[in-house]
Formats: sequence, C-alpha cells, structure tokens
Amino acid sequence: MADRIQYLRKSKGISQEELADKVGVSRQAVSKWESEQSTPDLEKIIIMSDFFGVTTDYILKGIEPVADKEQKIKSLRVRYFIYHQQLLLLLGCFVHLVIGMQNKQWKQFGVQ
Repeated sequence: MADRIQYLRKSKGISQEELADKVGVSRQAVSKWESEQSTPDLEKIIIMSDFFGVTTDYILKGIEPVADKEQKIKSLRVRYFIYHQQLLLLLGCFVHLVIGMQNKQWKQFGVQ
C-alpha cells in the first residue's frame, strides 16, 4: 500500500504536505504511510481514493478494476496499430525513393 500511495501522489505531482492537506493529516503521517511505518485509517483511504480517482481496492490491494485493465489493453492495441501503420508508410516511401533513384540511373544510360 505504501508504494501505491507514493506512486499516486507523485503521479499527481504533489508533495507529501499537499496530500496531507487534502486528506486532513500531518505531512509526517503521509511520510509514515509511504515508508510503511503506519497505515492510514479507512476514512483517509476513502478520501485518497476519491482524490486520486482510484478504487479503495487499488489503494489497499493493488487491484485495478477490470474495465481499467481492458481500457489499457485497448489503448495499447491502438498505439501498436498506429505504430505499424507509420512503419509501413515509411517503408513505402523508402521503396518509392529507391525505385525513383534507380530509374534516374537507368535514364543516364539511355534506358527507358
């Protein structure tokens, strides 16, 4: 849980002090959560889940909702597809360039 709290805080780009203010605890409490010296009570976990936009299950157990996993997989598939389209386009441009250069070389020798 400590790693997830720290990850969420850093992903949001906020300091321990800022998270402490949002949750209603001291900066030292957040520091202790992140260093596994203590754990937040349930009320604070609920506040953090709302603030970070994640489930309490994610904070407590690291379990992401199935819909989020499916969305991530779909997003990766789209990126993979776009990457391959770009690669094929570049390959086509390269082949066109090489063929064009070869045609110019043949024309130098009078071959049409």
